[in-house]
Amino acid sequence: MGKSMTSKAGSSSKKDSVKKCTCDHPFQCNCGNRPERPSRGHKWDPTLQQWGGKGHKQKGASGQTASVATADKITSVGNVAIKQWQKLPSKILSELCKKDGKGVPFYTSVKGRGGGDADGGAGAGGGSHRYKVIIPATNKKSNTNDNDVVLTPSLSVSNEEQAKEEAALLGLLYLFPKLPHERTLPEPYRATFLAALKNTQGGGGAGDVEKSGEKTSGNSKSDSKSTIPTSFPAAATANTQLTANLPSFHKASTITSTPILTKAQMNEVRKQHQREVQGRIRKHEAIRNANKPMEVFMSATFRRRIERLLTGDGSNMEDDDRDDDEEVLDENGGDDDEDVVKSYVMQRLIHEGFTSSQVRKAYKAVYPNSNASIDENQDDQLMDKAYEEILQYLCIHLKEDQLPLGFDPRGGTLDVVRPVSKKFGEIGSGVGGTNNNGKDKDGGAANDEGYDANIVQFANQFGLDPKEAIAVLSFEGKHEGVPLSSLPQTKEFQRQYKLWNALMETVSLPVERMCFFCNVSDEMSDEERERNEEASANECEALEAIFDSEEFSIKRLESTTTISIDLPFGDCTLFLEVHYSQGSYPDLLPMVFLTTGNATQATKYRFGGNLHLKMIRFLSEITPGQECIFELFGYVQSLLQEEEEQSSLDNTSALLAKF
Repeated sequence: MGKSMTSKAGSSSKKDSVKKCTCDHPFQCNCGNRPERPSRGHKWDPTLQQWGGKGHKQKGASGQTASVATADKITSVGNVAIKQWQKLPSKILSELCKKDGKGVPFYTSVKGRGGGDADGGAGAGGGSHRYKVIIPATNKKSNTNDNDVVLTPSLSVSNEEQAKEEAALLGLLYLFPKLPHERTLPEPYRATFLAALKNTQGGGGAGDVEKSGEKTSGNSKSDSKSTIPTSFPAAATANTQLTANLPSFHKASTITSTPILTKAQMNEVRKQHQREVQGRIRKHEAIRNANKPMEVFMSATFRRRIERLLTGDGSNMEDDDRDDDEEVLDENGGDDDEDVVKSYVMQRLIHEGFTSSQVRKAYKAVYPNSNASIDENQDDQLMDKAYEEILQYLCIHLKEDQLPLGFDPRGGTLDVVRPVSKKFGEIGSGVGGTNNNGKDKDGGAANDEGYDANIVQFANQFGLDPKEAIAVLSFEGKHEGVPLSSLPQTKEFQRQYKLWNALMETVSLPVERMCFFCNVSDEMSDEERERNEEASANECEALEAIFDSEEFSIKRLESTTTISIDLPFGDCTLFLEVHYSQGSYPDLLPMVFLTTGNATQATKYRFGGNLHLKMIRFLSEITPGQECIFELFGYVQSLLQEEEEQSSLDNTSALLAKF
């Protein structure tokens, strides 16, 4: 009995002394506890602690025994169960980017909660974690460039791991949309991917989202009992509202099928929009230039005939013909050759641009009995006197459009001196204590020309003559009930306001069509204001696309907007300034000036009075509600080119003649 007991005890000790192989490799052993491999092809079974069979090598076989199933892996933060054949979205994205030649994706935290709370899942929009994925364009280690893909979820989640994985899902969705990623994604990322695919494409991608969600919820319940611990505070959940916060360019007329993922694509869309804007502008200019009204030149007599025909008064047509016949008879059979003074006056005035009929009628009106009143011995003394009297008569009785082109009614003895108003120093223009045509109180000249320095500065800024500047600053215009206190109280604006008021009075432009001069803007409805603001904003956007930033600027204040465009003229640069109140343009016309900026030195720009009159006449012909800044720029540019082409500048002031 003792031997038998001893033998049994010895056999049990031998079994206990056999050590198990703890190596995981199917073919190699490092611990030395594995028996020798029978032959090549056998695979070690760690559960049975023995070598398995070779298996078969037919088509479709693995050439080895079936792999042993392993337990699901649980992520430490997201509490996601990953089966043996499944991978996280970040790992799938990294492998695909490496295979496609792109750089390794990396993730950065994004501040803010995105679009707010959502109803698509427990974690959708209800947390404070949000990450964006950046996929470099190449696998080279360099700084980021404009071709890098940047994707950011629109909503935040309550789980940090889920935030990163959802960013990776967006990368799979937009970069590799045709691959069936749902086959290898674990739950809940599979349901999230299918929902995002349905949202972007408008239909279920590789499977039904609702059914998969129901199936997923059932599996998650059963798995949670067996494998998933209950101690984790927050687990990843399905987010059925996963969308990317992609940059958009709503002003593009053509909507591309591909989303904008990089800065380079965004810049290309912006350039395309600029090309479309410039194309529309060129088309508009081509149509406008092709349909310009034909200019017709006619004599004063023929013009009177057309006016009478249009008004229906054709009874005086024969009288005009009779007057013309009499003028012809007078020219052929008159006594101009015998009257030396009359011949001298006619030759001189006709040479200056007056017609022979105008001079003859004026001479007849001034000297009804020329033969009796003028002595032949005093012809030399009376020639200049008769010339002055006839010239004064013509300047007084003829209309402005009947005067010769380029004739200066202020020249010679016809220079009309207008006294300065007593309130001249109280208009907020900075020109105080001046009288006697702009000289100082003590009678001394403020500069070489004998005018106050402030007057000269104002004249140089707007291209005016000092006399024009004095007349403008002393002008008392109408405001139609608009209190000056409601306007900007700057010195510069008060001067501009006075100049534009004088220009409006000169061309008889109604104040109800102008910004800053009437209360019409206060009576506009909200719809009209919104329409005006939208139209002016679109025009500013088009101007920004046309001009460079160095030659174009926009200054927006609380209630006014100022647009400045550079215009080269000779050796200096002029500035086309457009001022309008917000919400009133283009229904109301803006104030427009051509200035030298803050230049204090005199320049070649000395024809500002006539140029501003032409600009305000151009504005008066524009239909209310039509944008006019670009057309005005082209018109002023053509006026400056005409001035540069002239050999001598015309100093005739039509503005001063109106005062």
